[in-house]
Amino acid sequence: MESPSKRRKKEQPPRWVIESMLKEKSYLEKSMFGCLACYVRGRLSLLLSSGEEPWNGLLIPTDQFHDSILRYYQNIVQHPVLKKWLCLPESAEYFEYDTQ
Repeated sequence: MESPSKRRKKEQPPRWVIESMLKEKSYLEKSMFGCLACYVRGRLSLLLSSGEEPWNGLLIPTDQFHDSILRYYQNIVQHPVLKKWLCLPESAEYFEYDTQ
């Protein structure tokens, strides 16, 4: 068994996607199931994950407005496991990484 000090820390998708959230005074982030959970005003707003499919990309916790969101953002899809959530997988054509 590999010692905890030798385990490679899992990388998360680029933090630039949450820059606007960081300006919110109530912004809070926590580690959750190997993901970075982003909270605004006490509500889970976004998960950033770089796990194996389907646990990578941006996961959006919502059970409302799916139709309008899916029409407007064509690369966002319903999460295959968490059906109430939407996601933008890292494999999506327009998933962008910060090159800085």
